[in-house]
Order: sequence, then C-alpha cells, then structure tokens
Amino acid sequence: MTFSPPLPHVIKGKRENLDNGVYVLHDIESAHRISDHAGNARKAVVVGAGPIGLEIAVALRTKGLDVVVVEMLSFAMPRALDKDMAKLVEQPLEASGIKLIFNKSVMSINGSPVNSVSVDDEIIETDMVILASGVRANIEIARNAGIEHGNWGIRTNAGMETKIKGIYAAGDCIETVSLINHRPTMMQLSSPAYRQGMVAGTNAAGGYDIYEGALGTFVTVLGKLEKVQKKN
Repeated sequence: MTFSPPLPHVIKGKRENLDNGVYVLHDIESAHRISDHAGNARKAVVVGAGPIGLEIAVALRTKGLDVVVVEMLSFAMPRALDKDMAKLVEQPLEASGIKLIFNKSVMSINGSPVNSVSVDDEIIETDMVILASGVRANIEIARNAGIEHGNWGIRTNAGMETKIKGIYAAGDCIETVSLINHRPTMMQLSSPAYRQGMVAGTNAAGGYDIYEGALGTFVTVLGKLEKVQKKN
C-alpha cells in the first residue's frame, strides 16, 4: 500500500518540505526523523486531532516545544468520540500547554526551511509541521485493473477476495463492514489488517476462512490522561 496526501484539501508548500520540516508519521524511520528535528526546534504545529496527532503533540510538548494542534472538525478524536467525551481529552491537553484550534484548516506551509503555517486568516510561527490527519489508500492500481471499490476502498467478500477471482485485498486499502451498524466503513488499524491478511492468505492458499467485520476498538495514552487507580 502507498500513501496519498493525508488531507482532503491541498496544503501549499507541503510536498516541497516533506521530511525537511514537514513530516508524516507512518513507520519507525519517520518517527526518528521527527524526533531528530524536534531536538533543534522550539515550536511545532500538528495537523489533525486524532489519536496519532494527539500522541505526537504530547510527545513534542514533553520535549519542551510549544505545540499547536489544528483540526478542521469541531472537537478532538472526531472519528472515535462524541463532542462531550472529547472534552475529557481536550481539557488535560490544554492544561499541559498544548493549544487546540478547531473548525479551521491549514491552508499553506510557509518558508524553506519552514517558519510558519497559514490557518485560514491567521499566521502561526513554527519550526516543524506534523501531518497527522489520516491517510487514504492509493487504490489506483486496483481501479485501473477493474476491481470494484466503494467510498472507503476496495470491496471484498468475507473471504477477502475481490470481484476478480483469485485477487485478494486486505488492510488500509479495503472497505470493510462495521460490526456495530453493519455498514461499509474504513478501519485503518493494525489488528483488523492482521486478521484480514490471515483470512486472505488462508483462502489464497486453498483453505477456508472468513472475516465478518471490525469493531474499531483502540487504545491511546495521552500523557497522564490514561492511568489506573488502585483501591485498597
């Protein structure tokens, strides 16, 4: 699978500075690049208030950086929480010194090296930008091959086989089914991808297995927000 731009709108200056002040976290190597750059930075802007974006924001704040998180929707973790529950996440983040900006989009990344971002009509100074607003799978190869796809990705049956016999798909590039409402959805998590890959491999090798759908459960730790209290 390859990654297409993580935002639905084009951010001017994003590609020109990729891995040179602008970063996308999707593997260990990119995490090291972010950490190395943060060692010489004072300010950071994180685009996206999902779990990855917020975890990065906390990590950068722990390193002593001034951190601003920009989210185009109206609250944190919009795919996982409702607005009331999101406040439980937002309040300790803001108390730690992280600035949260909602209902606004980053329009451009300015300078080379990066020195600021344009957020609607506001200029925010920064030394680095983290793009963490999610990824969309590049399904161009599947589309060109005539493989059926929906709004979320490549369509498969319960055996992870596409409409073309003998061709299977699994992971971030597919459209799966929510076990809660039984509707098509996107589930870009490692545990569903692992299970889907097992099913696809079993069936491709002549066995039989099915994947019924995903719940989308996940765990995130944001500073001291997640803790266990013991009672005597």
